[in-house]
Amino acid sequence: MTYGYKLENGQIKVIDTDLPLEVKNPRKAMGAFYKDKKKFQKSGKGLNSHEKIFLDAEQATVISSGLVSTAQTAYDEIKSSADEANEEAEALFNTTLEMPFGKTELTEAELADAYEVGDVTKESIVTKTAEYFKEKVSHAGDQVTAYTNLKNDIEKGIASMLEKIVN
Repeated sequence: MTYGYKLENGQIKVIDTDLPLEVKNPRKAMGAFYKDKKKFQKSGKGLNSHEKIFLDAEQATVISSGLVSTAQTAYDEIKSSADEANEEAEALFNTTLEMPFGKTELTEAELADAYEVGDVTKESIVTKTAEYFKEKVSHAGDQVTAYTNLKNDIEKGIASMLEKIVN
């Protein structure tokens, strides 16, 4: 039994089990980064400035792309949960519009008044649920925007650095 680890080329490696793609893809890309780094270091002289810039750019791109992907996945899941909760709240409220089985003593107006006295209203069920999740979805969207902007800034910085090297 290896408990999630295996020995490969004299190194202990974590066995990928049920990791989400947002984790697997950056890990895979970082594997390529480390291979490039080893290849550059084989000269025995260390890394020259161009190799360092290349590796920094590669690493920054992988990490920032992973952050954007993770934030987008979180946003999608939060949005889906919000949509589901809003549908359930609407369905729950709709049950209050129907006369409960076996309650023939009350008129529909009396039933509606009883629910209102108990604060069982569209406002308390549907609107409050929608407002709560709207805030969560908005915050998740802001995170996607922030990480996307960071990724774009990193890409612009890399392009600027490469332009300086070429010129």
